[in-house]
Amino acid sequence: MKSFFLFVATVLVACRPATSTVAPPPLTPTITSPPTESPVPQPTATEALMPVATVPTSAVELEGAEVPPGFSLIKFADLYRPTGFAFGVQGKMYVTSQDGNVYMLQDDDRDGRADSRTTFATGYYFPLGVAVHAPDRDVYISYQGAITVLTDEDGDGRSDKARILVDDLPFDKHQNDNLEFGPDDAVYVGDYVNDTIYRISYGIP
Repeated sequence: MKSFFLFVATVLVACRPATSTVAPPPLTPTITSPPTESPVPQPTATEALMPVATVPTSAVELEGAEVPPGFSLIKFADLYRPTGFAFGVQGKMYVTSQDGNVYMLQDDDRDGRADSRTTFATGYYFPLGVAVHAPDRDVYISYQGAITVLTDEDGDGRSDKARILVDDLPFDKHQNDNLEFGPDDAVYVGDYVNDTIYRISYGIP
């Protein structure tokens, strides 16, 4: 009888539903990171050492004249009543003067002042304009009623040959004035009398 009860107990235990012995995973709390602020850019060592711009020393040689800070106004040359000027090769300055001369000035030591002056040509009544034709170095002079081309053939700083390009231009109290070479290699001159600018070229454009 005792054996019978032991058998029944064993059978009942075997028939019970199985229960899981695996523990559920623990809940992990969600952690939200606080918002981060973008760092403020800081100057680099190179930027911090950048020198502060200084205003250069200036000079003003005309009493009463005013120029912006750092600018200079100095006397390049003394010349009687200059009326026009233009630069040629090697920095030579050609200047027309009311005395009828055309002067050539040079700043040999590049100090901003003329070191030499040569009378390039003479005998032009009231010249008001000058231009240098870079390809052949000819100097064009606009004076009362005409335009003349001057050539320095031997390179001594004086004109050796002159030819009239335009003659019999109108003038009264006023006359033809400044002239310039354009990007088309033509020469342009102003006519004060007729309120006109003329274009002079070889052939018809």
